[in-house]
Amino acid sequence: MLRTKLHRPPLSAEHVFRHRLIDKLNKNIYKPLTLICAPAGYGKSMLASSWIEESNCQSAWLSLSEEENDLRTFLAYLLASLDKLFSEKLESTTSLLQASELPPVSIIKKTLINELDETSKEFVLVFDDYHLIKEQKIHELIDGLLHYPPDNMHLCVITRRDPPIRIGSLRAYNRMI
Repeated sequence: MLRTKLHRPPLSAEHVFRHRLIDKLNKNIYKPLTLICAPAGYGKSMLASSWIEESNCQSAWLSLSEEENDLRTFLAYLLASLDKLFSEKLESTTSLLQASELPPVSIIKKTLINELDETSKEFVLVFDDYHLIKEQKIHELIDGLLHYPPDNMHLCVITRRDPPIRIGSLRAYNRMI
């Protein structure tokens, strides 16, 4: 595991904070999803990193690559990023990951959601470069997190295009920004 994938990008001394956008993100943190979508080079990751820093939110960050298109690998990184916030609180999900054969996504999804729901700490979970994820089982897991989100979790997806997850109802019911 490459531990540096779990660090949010550092801000330089010359970084320009986009206060209007950060205020908009802060005002909508009660919604389950923030989708930051723009072409390469538009400052998506820096916006999210500055938002986390300025708002002083508890956060878990995962910078994705094509290597995480395997459900087991994705889960290992996800649990490692969450372990920084919830050390030893996601034991059931971790035990599913350690099985020789992964259970169906529906079982993983329910176990993870229930364990996150048992934690009391509010946090932002950030997936950077989500456009690199093609594996349908991962999208199914994220769909579950968004449609039955724990109250204490806010998901921030940074991508170059709308992800292939079911966000239509979230948009329709104003449950995303």
